[in-house]
Amino acid sequence: MKILVVSEEFSRGGLETQIKTYYDNLPQDTEMVFAFSKYTGAVLMENAKIYTGFHFCFNDTVSDFCDDVQRLIEIIETEKIDVIHAHPFHSFFAALFASQLTNIKLVYTYHGLGSFNFVSTNTTAAVFKYAFEIGAVAKLFSVSNRGVESFKKIGYNNSCFMPNPIDIQKYKKAEYIKNKKWAIISRLDVDKISEIKLVLLNLEKYGIENIDIYGSGGCTKELEDFINEHKLSSKVKYMGYCSDLYGTVHQKYNGIIGIGRVVLEGLAMGMPVLLIGYSKISGFVNTAVYNEIKGNNFSNYGMNIKNAEMPEEDEIKSIQQDVCANMSSSVIVKQYLDLLSNAESMFSENLRKMYYKIKSLAEDEATKNVFFTTSREVYGIARIYIGSYTADNSTNNLFTSADFCYSLKDELFAYFSENIQQIYNSTLENQQLKKQIANLEFIIEENRIKQQQTEAEVNRLMNLVNMQLEKIWILQNAEDRRANRIYRRAYRKIKKIFNK
Repeated sequence: MKILVVSEEFSRGGLETQIKTYYDNLPQDTEMVFAFSKYTGAVLMENAKIYTGFHFCFNDTVSDFCDDVQRLIEIIETEKIDVIHAHPFHSFFAALFASQLTNIKLVYTYHGLGSFNFVSTNTTAAVFKYAFEIGAVAKLFSVSNRGVESFKKIGYNNSCFMPNPIDIQKYKKAEYIKNKKWAIISRLDVDKISEIKLVLLNLEKYGIENIDIYGSGGCTKELEDFINEHKLSSKVKYMGYCSDLYGTVHQKYNGIIGIGRVVLEGLAMGMPVLLIGYSKISGFVNTAVYNEIKGNNFSNYGMNIKNAEMPEEDEIKSIQQDVCANMSSSVIVKQYLDLLSNAESMFSENLRKMYYKIKSLAEDEATKNVFFTTSREVYGIARIYIGSYTADNSTNNLFTSADFCYSLKDELFAYFSENIQQIYNSTLENQQLKKQIANLEFIIEENRIKQQQTEAEVNRLMNLVNMQLEKIWILQNAEDRRANRIYRRAYRKIKKIFNK
């Protein structure tokens, strides 16, 4: 059997660990080929055949989407694939249409609530639900019972609880030391940081004296600041990312603190485990806690049980034996392959026609860049090729609601477009009036300047006239004074003559 595993970015996390565990434990007659948007190599799969460079994201254009589908078809034909195994999130849609176009069965894995509710648009929600309604998805594997129940609510009953496998050769029995020193193994991001802080503030309650923190993420600096602020640096140390859990904890720690995969691995190694998550501490994993979380992917989501008492060694050993017997990779991989062999997908002509209509959008210069997930063009295609065939009331209601919203949007757009045009026209008139006023103001200002220039010229000429008049007056006065002097001299001479 040859399996094509399709997923988004393959980096580091529970999904990646699960896929690698399956890959590492396949029998000789089974092969896995991989198609990822990106492969970082953080979780190394040796000698694996990996195809990368896919888009697989919410913002895919129809051109991007169709490119992904065509590449998957080429891989299916070249590699002679027998089954497509899709993982979340938007990689599902390309895998679905590639399956329908090649008649190769499709299965899907539920890793958590996001694997179900990531579909957030009218188009993606309709396509996702319809794929399960008609049996295009041959089998759903869920790492928790919650996933099985979630898909039952949309009418899909061909799902099974398939816990994450654990490689008991890698996570063999570890020795723990009663030194009251514990290891937190966790991502350091916004989803985890609150419960880590809660643990650090309650060390005494759980009999813990020292803690080493292993992990990485965007909240590393926030955690370091918290440790310093609460003066915990003598008790708490940040150790960085942990790539080998067994080598890290064996003969060094009293126990492990974490959620999900970390809890599973700790229990498989026979270590005491303190369960945290969702901003709370659920306490030490004893038999009662274990029985509640083993069907819930070792998460405390929605769990009310709390246990502050460390279980006895016999109880820890009993839990370890149950993990190894029921969740070892050899057991889970065999179940997985048996179910794959017997699974059958239904193939739908209307889904194939839907894809070819989407492809025609991708081939048109005017529409090739519309979004697959959100564009009205793709929704219109889904409305025809799913809305006309679905028997599911909730899907029909989705289309009815979406149609109403689009109709209302059109009416509002028409109304506002008319008003906007009127406003635009009024704005143009106002702009013209403003331009006319500006021209008048310019003319007035120009005349004012000319008037000022004329007045200045008149004043200049008047000053020249006054200067000339003043010169004339001065000359006239000078002539008068000269005449007086002559007259006086003559008078004196005449008087002198008469006196003689």
